[in-house]
Amino acid sequence: MPKQTGKNSEFAALADRGIRAYQHAKDLNLLGMAEQHIATEIGVGEGTVNGWRRGRTTRRYDDLTRFAAVCLKAAPELGEQWVTDLFRAGDMAGYRDQALAEIRNSQVRGTRITSERTSDADHTVNVAGSVPVLPNYYVRRKAKLDALKALTLAQRETGGWIAVLGMTGTGKSTLMAALGHDPEINTEFAGNVRWFEIRQTTTTLRLVQRIATAFGKELSEEYASDSDAITALRRVLPDEPFLLLLDNIVNPTDVSLLQALGQGVVIVVTVRTMQDVALLHIPEKAWVMVRELTADEAWALVQQVTPVPEDQIPAAKAVLQAVEYHPYTTVVVASAALTLNMKWDEIQKALQTIAVRLGVIQFLQTRNRNVWAPLELDWERLDAQGQYALTTLGRLPYFLQYDLPLAQAVWGLSAAEALRVWKGLAAMQLARPVPDVPGVYTVHWLIRDFAADKAQQWSLWQRLRFAGWVWRYRLPFRLRWWWPALRKPQPDSRWPWYSFTLPGTEGRRGMRFIDSWMINTLWQQDGRQLNLRAGPVEWVAVKRLSVRFLAAILAFICLAVAAALTLSQGNRPFVAALGMVVALWVTIVTYIDTRRAAMWWGLDTSSPYTAAFTEKDQEKDPP
Repeated sequence: MPKQTGKNSEFAALADRGIRAYQHAKDLNLLGMAEQHIATEIGVGEGTVNGWRRGRTTRRYDDLTRFAAVCLKAAPELGEQWVTDLFRAGDMAGYRDQALAEIRNSQVRGTRITSERTSDADHTVNVAGSVPVLPNYYVRRKAKLDALKALTLAQRETGGWIAVLGMTGTGKSTLMAALGHDPEINTEFAGNVRWFEIRQTTTTLRLVQRIATAFGKELSEEYASDSDAITALRRVLPDEPFLLLLDNIVNPTDVSLLQALGQGVVIVVTVRTMQDVALLHIPEKAWVMVRELTADEAWALVQQVTPVPEDQIPAAKAVLQAVEYHPYTTVVVASAALTLNMKWDEIQKALQTIAVRLGVIQFLQTRNRNVWAPLELDWERLDAQGQYALTTLGRLPYFLQYDLPLAQAVWGLSAAEALRVWKGLAAMQLARPVPDVPGVYTVHWLIRDFAADKAQQWSLWQRLRFAGWVWRYRLPFRLRWWWPALRKPQPDSRWPWYSFTLPGTEGRRGMRFIDSWMINTLWQQDGRQLNLRAGPVEWVAVKRLSVRFLAAILAFICLAVAAALTLSQGNRPFVAALGMVVALWVTIVTYIDTRRAAMWWGLDTSSPYTAAFTEKDQEKDPP
């Protein structure tokens, strides 16, 4: 095969265009990262790809063909004209047809362009609509797949749209690929099943042309409108029913005109937000919600990646529970155990740190499994209020639940406004309502970590304004300063007044200070969660207790010094002594409340503080 050398500005510009299109399609932050990924995929050095972009290096036919195929796979909108121009500028115009034939044949057959240096399945070109192969590590989610199949087959004759809805990384694309490979589906649709990945740069016209190409037809490049292009597409498509699988819908308007294709066209889309579903007018009965794996599914997925030594099984299952059986993260941690030779207890310990978790979710980015990029897109779609609301979640502890009083205190909104913001975040799959509990929401740890990363950009003034939210939060009871506010739990737990160790937590760090007790005893990790997990009521109550305790101690010390100075001058320190008694009493009261709070939590009460009060008590002590 030929090879050419020398500097060529036109070739450099075309190579740069392909690399930048790849970077944009893969949601990579740096152009150098794109060069690195492309080099890995086509089996050349990174310097070679960088040299093409600068017009200074040797160009081999095989390398250039693989380069064109990889860029075209990631960004189909480049088009075959770009390939033609690339080979012409690279002084290989005579080999253009041969290269295009190789790329097209690989598309039609669903195979890959091979060479003596690579045979990675990731090199499959999917421009022609072939359904991508299932991941190497795949667990069949039978219930979800059966539900999706039933919806698809039910609309075979009439046509219609189906939405596969879920947050990033939950396996929506994998589930849809499993549908595309299902024998029954392919039989019912006579093999007329086509897959298209929708990028930000995908236009309606380009999508129409890709669909036509996938069915062996060609459409003109010029139409008066997108509607005319749809009409032309309808004329060249088969008369029998066919199935279109559209992955990663970013802008619903780019695909909404496909509704004009008429009966017998079933379209399945993967989306992340309910707004997109609404814009596509897909009824709720045609939704398939994809959430985390079950414990058994996650364990089966791990065992596909790597065997787990018997002594590491408890730690491995604790890690899976910690990452909440998120499909992407499950594969990541299992891959880390395999490729980095990490023990599961080491992974369990490492995941407690947010910086480590941020590195973990990028672990498989080179295989185009980056779950961070879709969150960035969702972030850009939020208005200023929504962005601020999401960012504050990263500044808060990782609560078990988030309620309306918390939102009002943190966001500075009324109850109605806070509820609207929560509903908006839930519609974008950035929060989830707690079933049967109005106004209460949960946030996935992945979303919380993303919010924490965004919160790093906060100014000092923003952090100072935020710091007082614990005093704006409305507790369902009043923390009195003069008498214990919390009732003693029943049944009575044996806990001597002089002991700092909560029963059942022996061997762990105890209640040396209120905050250290809160962090190390109340919400100790134990492999069950990634970060501090409690309710806002517990957190605010203990924070206020800590302030009361500290204020009493400081008052006691100051008054003791004042009393000593008064005595040294021969005076009677009655006022100081009285103040010392009051400060000591407040300290004792705080100590009692702290111990009772610990006991409530130790008894695994779902709402340890509110459960301690009757309606009569709450009327006596209003918020």
